[in-house]
Amino acid sequence: MEYLEFCSKIISTSLDFIKSFIWPTVILIVLILFRAELKKALERLEGIKYQGLEITFSRLKAKASKLLKGKTRQRAKIDRKSGKLKEEALEAAVNNPPIAIMLAWKSLESLLREIAMDYSLISKEQQINNPTHLITMLVEKDNLNAEQSELITELLLIRNRVSHEVEVMRAISSRQALDYVNIAYDTIDYL
Repeated sequence: MEYLEFCSKIISTSLDFIKSFIWPTVILIVLILFRAELKKALERLEGIKYQGLEITFSRLKAKASKLLKGKTRQRAKIDRKSGKLKEEALEAAVNNPPIAIMLAWKSLESLLREIAMDYSLISKEQQINNPTHLITMLVEKDNLNAEQSELITELLLIRNRVSHEVEVMRAISSRQALDYVNIAYDTIDYL
């Protein structure tokens, strides 16, 4: 009788063990089988939320579209370097979304410095390393309006979070990076 009880307990324990792992195993198998589809679905997300920061790209796109609708470049110069950086940023959006965001911001920040120099707000020798200060200076001298300033500041906030927070850097999808690049370069075209 002891042998039968022992076998019964082993079978019962084994079944309990299998029951406890069946759902996690099924979920793991589904994730492995449908990983490509899940990746595509995640890239279609409209925004990311991380530790109190919610980046809603659809809201940012709507704001940019409203501000920039029907506008053309007001500046006479067309910067070839900026065009090359845009191509690089668009390519990077697919393979390395954070780099795409940084390249797009670099172009926008360079244009803001150029505008400040054109209006003699800063000289070529002056180095203003704080983009927020540069934006504020341009607003105070009526070179940017409040809506433009708000849009550019949001782009800066996203760039800073992507550059300095690993979790946000990992959360940015290719689609979101493409949206950012397009918004940044539409803003450049408008300014």
